[in-house]
Formats: sequence, C-alpha cells, structure tokens
Amino acid sequence: MKRVFQLILATIVAIACQTFYSAQGAAMIEGVVIDATSSQPLGNVQVALWSTGTSPIASAITDAQGHFTLETTQSGRFRVAPTRNGYIYSYPGQTHVSGEPGIWIQVSSGNPLHGLELRMALPGSISGRVLKSDGQPLVGNAGSVALQRYTYGSDGKRTLGWVPGISYAGAGGSFQRTDDRGQFRLYDLPPGEYYLTVSGGGGAIGAPNVYFYPGVSDESKAVPIRVKGGDDIQVGTLSLPSRQIGTSVTLHLKNSTGAGGKQVYIGDNMLVLTALNKPDELVLPPIVQGHFDIVVTSRVRPFAVDYATVSLEVGATALDKELELKPGATISGTLMVEDASGKRSIAPSSIQCRLRSHYGLYNCSGAQVVPAAFEIELDGLSTDEYVLSVKENDRDALVEGLNIVGDTNIQIVLVGKGGAAQGTVRDTAGNTLPDAVVALVPDAPYRKTGVLYRKVISDPNGKFEIHGIGPGAYKLFAWAELEGAGYRNADFMKEFDERGQHVMFEKESKVSIDLIAF
Repeated sequence: MKRVFQLILATIVAIACQTFYSAQGAAMIEGVVIDATSSQPLGNVQVALWSTGTSPIASAITDAQGHFTLETTQSGRFRVAPTRNGYIYSYPGQTHVSGEPGIWIQVSSGNPLHGLELRMALPGSISGRVLKSDGQPLVGNAGSVALQRYTYGSDGKRTLGWVPGISYAGAGGSFQRTDDRGQFRLYDLPPGEYYLTVSGGGGAIGAPNVYFYPGVSDESKAVPIRVKGGDDIQVGTLSLPSRQIGTSVTLHLKNSTGAGGKQVYIGDNMLVLTALNKPDELVLPPIVQGHFDIVVTSRVRPFAVDYATVSLEVGATALDKELELKPGATISGTLMVEDASGKRSIAPSSIQCRLRSHYGLYNCSGAQVVPAAFEIELDGLSTDEYVLSVKENDRDALVEGLNIVGDTNIQIVLVGKGGAAQGTVRDTAGNTLPDAVVALVPDAPYRKTGVLYRKVISDPNGKFEIHGIGPGAYKLFAWAELEGAGYRNADFMKEFDERGQHVMFEKESKVSIDLIAF
C-alpha cells in the first residue's frame, strides 16, 4: 500500500512539474480584432503568429467578442496578422500602406502579452478606363495600370514603386492589364493613399512612358487617391496624349558570344532582348533625340557578364554604332568570422553574401560585374552578428562605399556577438507609440554602406529592441511613419539629423534609451 501511494505521489509530482515547466516556457499572447470603422468586435477571424517561412508558428480563431489567444514557446520578434474573407487589415492612423499586414511584437519565454488590438476594414477599390490618343482603348499587353507609393529604397533613393502586399492574378505586383474595352478595377485595397499610373501605348525611349492620375506626364503634378474602408472609387476615363516618334538605332557588337540575349540600359530604361536575328546586332526601339549613355550586358555564365558602354547623340537620322564587349570586373574575396579571442575563420555556408547594383545581383566572390556602385547584402546572419570591416582591395568600403571600377578583392569580417539597444517610443504627448519605425544610423563617415544601419518596428506597447550593433558612435531616430529607408537619404535626414539621440557602443554593450517620434 505504501509503495502504491509513493507511485501515485510521484506521478502527481511529475505531472505537476511537467505542467509547471510547460507554463514557464510558453508565452500567452491575447488580444482582440475589431472593425476599423464601427469599432465593433469581429468574430471568426484567423489570427496567426509569423516568424519566417511560409507557415505560421501558431494560430487561433476569434470568438464572437473578437477575442483571441495565441501560445508559443519560442522567443524573438514575431508578426501577428489577422485574415477573414471580405475584410482586409487596416493600418491604424497611417496614411501610407505598410508592406506587411499585422503588428510586430517581441516575445520572451514565459512572459504574457495582453491587450493587442488588431483592426480590419472592408477593402476598397479603384476602377476606370484608359484610351489611347486615337480614342481607342488601351488593351491587354499594350499597357497596364498600377498602384504605386513613394518609398526610399535600401540605397536611400526616393522613387515611386509597386505597393507591397497587393498583387493580382497574372501579375507580379500591384498592377493589372486592361481588358478589351480598356477597363480596369484594382481591388482588395487597404485604406491608404495611392498613386495611379498608366504605362504603355507605344512611344519612343526617352519620352514620357508613364502617365499619372489625373492625366499628367509630370510626376510632380501627380495627385494621390485616398481610399477609405469600403470605398469604390471611379476615376472615369483617362486619355493618353500622343506619343513621340523616335529615331532608329542599331548597335553592332564585337566579341559577342552569341549565348542568350542581351540587356540594354538606356538611362532609366532597361530592355531585355532575347529574340535576336543576329547575335552581334541589336536593333533598338526608336529613341527620342538627345544625349544617351548606353550600357549593354551579355551573360556568359551565372553571375558573370561581358559588357560595353557607349554615348550617343541621337538626332533625326538613323544611327549605326559599333561597340566592343569586354569581360566584367572579376570579383574575388573572403567572408570571415572573428571569435571572442580575435581568431578568424571562414564563415559558414549558411551566410550568403551578394552584391547589388543597377545592373543586377552577383555573388561576392567568383562573379564578373559591370563596374558600378554596389550595396552589400548578407543573408543568414544571426540576430547578434554584425559587420566589423569591409575592405575593397586597400580601401575601407565602410567609409568610402563599395565602388567597383576594375578587378576587385573584397574581404568582409563578421563578429558573432554585438551590442544591443532597447527602449520605448512615445509621441509628443507622452503616449506610447506602436508601429513606429526606429532606425539606428551610424555617425559619419560610416553612412555610405547599408550594413551598419538597423531598423525595427516598435511593438504594441511602443517597445523596441535592436541587436547586432558594432562598436562605434550612432544616432537613434523614431518616426510614427516612414516611407522605406528614408534614414539613408541625406536630403531627407537634414531635417532630423541634429535631433537624433546620440549613443555610443562598446563591444557587446547594452543601451536603454527612450525616444520621441517625429
């Protein structure tokens, strides 16, 4: 009897311990989903917790009161996003559309999060019709209608681009082909501001080939369309102006391998020519009169190109120009990891290094590239890793930027554990600010390459954490809303630079600092 009692007691203790450790290791995430217009709770909404990959790590369905509970044993930064047929995620208090629906949260094992509020709205739409200058409809492959927004790219340049998170069947982004009557309907739109553009209808290279609502070719005169939840906006008929007629240009290539097609860069235009009658002859579409710098590239193997450059003065007479293809600049290099003792070893294959320029994406070693300014892209870094140094031959690329002019050796050194910053973002009234953009910007002269910058989004309580910070001087900034990587644009930062919070990091140091958002 005594042994039976001991076994029962041991079983109870084991179950209790198992429950205790399970509860200690799990984080509960609770919140509510509401209608953005009526503020009423929404039931039957699927709420998912996302990290990386194509599948959520946890999900739940809201009850009649819009309440949901998620549970995870993982720690880190996650996105909580709702989905329901007939509704779309609404970005509270924001004019521009974010790239990903939902809110970002920081989860620590065993620490619950309460009071999350997710908003959903009825989707909006924009519809209309496009006519060519002759009054005929702009049909199908002859042109397209796109929704765009301004954003700062990773290089800091501000341009109009497709809206992340919006795409349609048969399209790779937020655009549509018009139907046989020139009609279009852009649907499933979250509330926000959009620029409507029309491209196509013919015309010479160098002439305006994109037109902006309400019917102008000057981008500075484009008018954004504001969409609210459930709006069905009719923009009427957009008539395209007459297209300019250009001059015929033929390029004759020396040393062409004849393998595959060619890419031709003419100013901001990039042409892909694949169906060539002759491998050494490129007949370009008509070009308007004026001066043009042209680059032709020919792929000789993966991540390797031959190229040629030529400057043309295009007039009213057809041009024939000969140019010689030559091998691209050869890139060699090593990616190293430095440990705590200062010893360096080859980085694991899970860390991938790429070089990106106007002319494409290449490996950091073994590639042949068109000489140009490049950005370094590193994939597979852990949260705490940072870039210690980048040497381009004998130059410090972290200071001078990566400008490849000839054969180049690139040496990149990583360190496994950097510093960290944490804090809370508030508005000018002192209220905590969720979904704020927090950017860590290195002090001069280390602003020419993107690998030292960091950006995060504050969680529902306005809290943020930034990891993988190398030793040095930085400034911290916070914005309630920011278009892309504006913090990398020198002109944009003139207004804010003196108001950033100065922070100094030693090796593996940790800093706590609160920010007031702009």
